[in-house]
Amino acid sequence: MCHWWAVASRFRLSSHFRISSSQPEISSDEMASPDLVWLCVRNSSSFIKKSNGITLTNEPGNLTGENSFKYSGLANNKTVDVVPTKGKKNTRPVLVKKAKKLRSVEGRKCTTYLNIDLTQSSKRISTQLQKGNYRPDLIADAEKKYLKVRGDISKTAAGGRPVKKGRKPRT
Repeated sequence: MCHWWAVASRFRLSSHFRISSSQPEISSDEMASPDLVWLCVRNSSSFIKKSNGITLTNEPGNLTGENSFKYSGLANNKTVDVVPTKGKKNTRPVLVKKAKKLRSVEGRKCTTYLNIDLTQSSKRISTQLQKGNYRPDLIADAEKKYLKVRGDISKTAAGGRPVKKGRKPRT
């Protein structure tokens, strides 16, 4: 049985050494094809939720929640998502795109902050996605999701959903 300190003393290394490994950035051309990733992920993802014969997912990058290759955030190289910012104050929608540098932590997501104003935000969504050569159907779905997220934010800002009260007891 060989212990690491025996090896370290043999090669005159201190016990507090660090091995730094920088992984090279991998472009989308060098990664597995989206079709192969979809075959591996479509039935065995941890994001899958099945209910009443309908299969949905809550993976990041999926605009509609459908478990299909078209909307998959894991399998596709270019994904888009519209999510609210986390925080209690100044909550607003954010457009999140998958960036080119998949291995670096900073370059994994490209975020664009959107206003509550409908016309400015819809123009911003369409221009950002057209510049990035995204599919036109994703642009329409991103605008639909923006409207949904915008409505949810305005409901929570106005005091939230009304609380259901039980039946009053008879006296």
